Amino acid sequence: VEKMRRGDVHIDPGYDGEFGTVGLFTPEEKQQLTGEHYPLFTLPSPRRKHKKKRVPKGPLKPGPPVALTKSRDSGGSDILEGLNPEQQAAVDCPARAMILQAGPGTGKTRTLTARIAALVSRKGVAPGAILALTFTNKAAGELTERIARYLPVGDGARTGGVVTSATFHAFCLKLLQTHQNFDGIVADDSQRADLMRAALGPDAGRSLVRQADGLVGICKQQLRGPDDDFEACGIAWPEALPESVFRQVYQAYEAGLAAGNLVDFEGLIFNAVTLLRTDADVLEQVRQTYT
Repeated sequence: VEKMRRGDVHIDPGYDGEFGTVGLFTPEEKQQLTGEHYPLFTLPSPRRKHKKKRVPKGPLKPGPPVALTKSRDSGGSDILEGLNPEQQAAVDCPARAMILQAGPGTGKTRTLTARIAALVSRKGVAPGAILALTFTNKAAGELTERIARYLPVGDGARTGGVVTSATFHAFCLKLLQTHQNFDGIVADDSQRADLMRAALGPDAGRSLVRQADGLVGICKQQLRGPDDDFEACGIAWPEALPESVFRQVYQAYEAGLAAGNLVDFEGLIFNAVTLLRTDADVLEQVRQTYT
């Protein structure tokens, strides 16, 4: 808990469609905690393999054109039939916007697909006015495929538009590309570390770089920029990185991202939310698009 509060962790958010991971201990720390040691030989520490974050190149493209045609889900029955009470309640929810929260294997993707099908077939909502967001590319891909099976290509696609199904991060990237002319890329782990080391100073060790990077991630997840109040973040400031110093490091890190035309993973959502909060015209345009 103390390491988490200090931000002394390594976070892999799993942007490429897999579950993310949070690493608390280095291999050396694990050896010390478990009592493992090798008195005769000094073994090299295993190198962590980092997958590059996969991001769309260019504007986000929605799923294939769709128009209402009665079809069947992969389970062999009409997608609007056979739902349990909780799933049916989600499909019938009258709210304009809805968060579907449930554990793995509970049918979230099927329920979202059924809700979209109901909006189009029962309420006459144009597919192009529907936005469906998920956490992973895998889930977004499955959702697009299921929508296409229920609403295959037809003449109505010309007038009804297409359902936009994407991850939160891909959709936020689309907003930044469209409304802020962002044409850069998402910084990978190596680029983040280099930028953070430059912000801290050339003598900063790996542990301090990792702590600072973790703290920036925590702040952005709480939608806090370098000039904002950090109290809500619940941070226990490390002795080597007090709040006053961290603010300067955070500012330098952000300047490095801007200079390199980069955005970090947490910055996708943070920057998009900031855009929607500060630009009423963009906010209204998004609201009018997805009714």
